[in-house]
Amino acid sequence: MAFSLNTRKDKGVVIIELSGKFTVGEPVLQLRTTIDRLIKEGDLKFIVNLENASLLDSGTLGELVSILTSLRARGGDLKLITRPRD
Repeated sequence: MAFSLNTRKDKGVVIIELSGKFTVGEPVLQLRTTIDRLIKEGDLKFIVNLENASLLDSGTLGELVSILTSLRARGGDLKLITRPRD
């Protein structure tokens, strides 16, 4: 399964929707590049919706922690939305 990453803004918060498999490589690079670009544009509040992500590997989780650390150092934040367990 391929991956996709879509962004939108709502009331000063960037919402990033992840779908498919997010593993080290192109998916994580695209996530990092997208967030870096948005931070340079002045955005510091993010929600990452993982409800449609079928896989997150340890590299992806590490990248999310790195992004959170970077945002908090700038006065921003990152929240995650996950799907409930069955």
